Amino acid sequence: PEEIEAELNLAGYVLESLVIGRTKEKKAGEDIWAVIVPDIEQIKIGENITGDEIPPEKIRQLIKIEIDAVNSRITDYKRIVNFEIRLEEFEKTSTRKIKRRLYQ
Repeated sequence: PEEIEAELNLAGYVLESLVIGRTKEKKAGEDIWAVIVPDIEQIKIGENITGDEIPPEKIRQLIKIEIDAVNSRITDYKRIVNFEIRLEEFEKTSTRKIKRRLYQ
């Protein structure tokens, strides 16, 4: 997951990300999901948005574009199938690593 997270974290509108496996419905195995913390300030600058509020659907649309770009650069079996938006940064350890077990 760290390899995919590194790619996602290079995207302009992604502040941080966590890639996890989620059990597939009605199939064996797992799908790759990303939990994304968007960089709201970068989105405002990049999209020329004024004010405090950005519609959630606009954030989702912009993050989808970023994920599609990452998916186009990685192999099929590593591609992100779905994602969710998280507006708060992840809880981290004293060494600034995401506490992954809290989000599995």
